[in-house]
Amino acid sequence: MPVKEITAEAPIIVERTGDGCVVRIPGDKPPIGALVFVWLMTCFGGFLVLLSGYFSIFVLLLLLVSWFTYSAVKKHAQEKRIVIENGRLQALGKSFLISDISRVELGNPYANTALMRHEGSIIIGNGLGVGVAAGIAAGQTAMVGGMNLVVGSAAKKAYFVRIEYGTKSYYLAKELREPKARALYAFLTSPATPASAEVH
Repeated sequence: MPVKEITAEAPIIVERTGDGCVVRIPGDKPPIGALVFVWLMTCFGGFLVLLSGYFSIFVLLLLLVSWFTYSAVKKHAQEKRIVIENGRLQALGKSFLISDISRVELGNPYANTALMRHEGSIIIGNGLGVGVAAGIAAGQTAMVGGMNLVVGSAAKKAYFVRIEYGTKSYYLAKELREPKARALYAFLTSPATPASAEVH
């Protein structure tokens, strides 16, 4: 019986640059279950609208749901990038001075509190060498894995990593699966590059 070789996908990819690195977070599939539910409800509602004779409303409803589906697929498939160089971190069109970042959080909007929080100065930039943050990875897997039971399947692609900068909080990446969010969090807070990060 032939054996199928399975290739492991790196949650994040770290590319070295002259003065820092670029963290790439590969795109993902959209939440299929949620989209199927939306289309089922649309078909049901559209059928009722057609029975009432409002064809124009039915067409408008289809256009709106189609646009929503296209936006969701495109948004999730898009690669996220974080640039770290010259003592600054750039993400989502914003630039931050690393020395002024006081906290890094891993969370999920379906949970009441942050799942993980790193206080004080972060260690961004020290993780350019290849290493293994075994204790961090194990702890994160247990904690975040347990939260999955609470937040449910609808929140599996809703993890985020954000920072506290001065008096405000800013997202570095949103709508991530747990492994990608955990790998990014570990990279930003661990003195060694996590084993789950692919380094070039």
